[in-house]
Amino acid sequence: MRLPLKWIRSRLTSRTGAEGEAAPKIPTLINYTGADGKKFAWGASVDRMQENIVGVKLMLDPAQERPLYLPTSNMKRTMRKLPKPAVNIAADFIGAVYNHALGEIAKVVPKDYFAICQRQYVLSVPAVWSDKAKNATLQVTFCLNYHDHAQEVTQNQNAVLTIFATHRQPS
Repeated sequence: MRLPLKWIRSRLTSRTGAEGEAAPKIPTLINYTGADGKKFAWGASVDRMQENIVGVKLMLDPAQERPLYLPTSNMKRTMRKLPKPAVNIAADFIGAVYNHALGEIAKVVPKDYFAICQRQYVLSVPAVWSDKAKNATLQVTFCLNYHDHAQEVTQNQNAVLTIFATHRQPS
């Protein structure tokens, strides 16, 4: 099953964790609300006034340079304060996005048909990411049990694949 990219983007950014709030991009924020590390708020549902985990992806390799738009912080101290390893936090976040996407797709695709569809997961990562960060991203797929159907591409490769897919001439 292939859904139009425009439709997917509109559904994912329409309610990414918050009732009725729209955002052009899912905020990469997560905040654990329970002491057991199982309950959390994510994306737009996170109260930005609380101490949140920001830039989850960047924690997959703390040695990488942080973008200027993120608040400055002491990465070692931040990593010590995490309720669980960064790979597990990234898995929680990606799993929440995935479950949100499934819920949105289930609203328009018949349940029986959706149940028999094969799923493939493509994780795009910045081309400048270190091998350590890329490997940690693949470890996230194991945490979520997606590894049998997952592949990782750089954002540059993803852009090329998207262009080919959207401009492909019918045979």
